[in-house]
Amino acid sequence: MRKIFAFTASAFALSALTLSAEASPTYVDNFRLVDHERVSHELYYYQDAPAIVLMTVTADSDFSVRAIEALADLRDEYAAEGVRFYLINPDATETRTEMSDAMAAVGVDMPVLMDARQLVSESLALETTGEVLVINPRTGFQLAYRGPVNGQVDGRGRTPYLANALDALIAGENVEMASVDMRRGDSVVLPHANTSLHQSISYAEDVAPILVERCGGCHVAGGIAPWELADYETIQGWAPMIREVIRTDRMPPYFPDFDHAGTFYNENELSPEEARTIVHWIEAGAPRGEGEDPLLDALEPLPEWPL
Repeated sequence: MRKIFAFTASAFALSALTLSAEASPTYVDNFRLVDHERVSHELYYYQDAPAIVLMTVTADSDFSVRAIEALADLRDEYAAEGVRFYLINPDATETRTEMSDAMAAVGVDMPVLMDARQLVSESLALETTGEVLVINPRTGFQLAYRGPVNGQVDGRGRTPYLANALDALIAGENVEMASVDMRRGDSVVLPHANTSLHQSISYAEDVAPILVERCGGCHVAGGIAPWELADYETIQGWAPMIREVIRTDRMPPYFPDFDHAGTFYNENELSPEEARTIVHWIEAGAPRGEGEDPLLDALEPLPEWPL
């Protein structure tokens, strides 16, 4: 009965993930990214903040420079209120070194979360640089505001959209204008965000081989991991958790800095392509699809403690 209940709960969770991947989110799922100085930041660690601000930037965007300067002014203004301010870079081609040089040129000290896998950027449906997302931890990490820092200049000056949103959240009130269209900014390219293509990912041919190669050393009978790569049903049951530990980069537990040249011994990191394959498959509902189950006979039990 316990196993049936677990799979039923997973099916419900997978259904929710499938829906959330198709549109702009209402709530933000947990994630962990390192910034341009390789400091780790995990969303759910900041649940005591009155608000969390994310703004999309890239190193080669002139519009990003002006937006960063405007955001830095607000960061200083709201520092005493405990609001957390972050930048997020969705460009998989830009390195931490390039982003560090860009921030040094701007002269602003603010963490830039580097989303090389683009999984977080996809789930946030990022579209342009300079776009601000305000997350409300007090309501389960609800997305409270989306749009520019300020409105365009007109006869009445700029409309302080972001400041108005932060004032409302700090006061415990609802944000009146929760969404404002971006009229400026450079386009964000997320080439793997087409959810219709995710349905074609094969469990047997695409997902299971990655799990065996990257996870099979621990998730095997006699291994150190708490559960085994036994079959498709097991993977389906753990699918929401697998998505969670990939988005927070907890699994596989392998943390060398790939920005430095060299070959690493016993390398076991998921490549961006492998991580996207697994997460996209889960967000598509973790379909069983055609073909034999490779997990049924892929891993032999460990006869003794491997160390």
